[in-house]
Amino acid sequence: DSMANGIKTIEAANNGLTAITKTLESMQSTLRQARQDKSFETESFEVKLDVTAGNDPTLFTAGDTIVLGEATKGLGSLATADTITIGGLTLDGAVKAINEGTAGAAGQVRASNDNGKLRIENISTSDLAISGTGAAGLPASGSEAVIEGNAVRADLALQYNELRDQLDKMSDDASFNGINLLRGDNLKITFNETGTSSIDIQAKDKQSV
Repeated sequence: DSMANGIKTIEAANNGLTAITKTLESMQSTLRQARQDKSFETESFEVKLDVTAGNDPTLFTAGDTIVLGEATKGLGSLATADTITIGGLTLDGAVKAINEGTAGAAGQVRASNDNGKLRIENISTSDLAISGTGAAGLPASGSEAVIEGNAVRADLALQYNELRDQLDKMSDDASFNGINLLRGDNLKITFNETGTSSIDIQAKDKQSV
C-alpha cells in the first residue's frame, strides 16, 4: 500500500510537471509573437524653429520643451510625464534628446526626423500623450496629442500573464493524499511492516513557498 501510494504521488507530480512544461512552451510562443510584432502607432508633428532675427533658424527657441507621458484613455491627460528640454537644439538634436530620454520615456518612445517633421513612435502598449511648451508648435497642455499603444502586444501580454498565473495552480494541483513533491513535501515510502526499510523522496534544492 505504501508503494502504491508513493507511485500515485510521483505520478501526480509528473503530471503537474508535464502540464507546467506545456504552459511554459505556450508562454515562450506568446513571447516570440510579441517580439516579432512591429505594429506601433506613430504621428508626425510640424514643428516651429526659431526664426527671430539674429537667431539660428535651424534651432528650437530657448525654453521649448516636449512632454511625454502615459495617457489616461478618454481624457488625454498625462501621467508619469517626462519633460525633455529641446530649446536651442536642432531637429536632429531634439530627436536624440527624446530617444535618450529620461527614466520614464526611455524605451517607451522612438523619435525620428520625418522630412523636417518630428516623428514620434509609441513603442509601448500604453497610450502616449504628447504636448509641448514654448513655441515649438507641439500641442499645448490640455489638448495633448494621443498616440495609441500597441494593441497586439497588449493582448499578447494579457495572454502571457494569464498563462503565468496558471503555473501556481498547476503546481498546487500536483498532489496526492496531501503530499505535493512540487511544493517540496517529503514522501516516505515504507517497504516492510516494521518500517526498517524505507526511502524518502523530496525535490532537490527545495524552497519554501
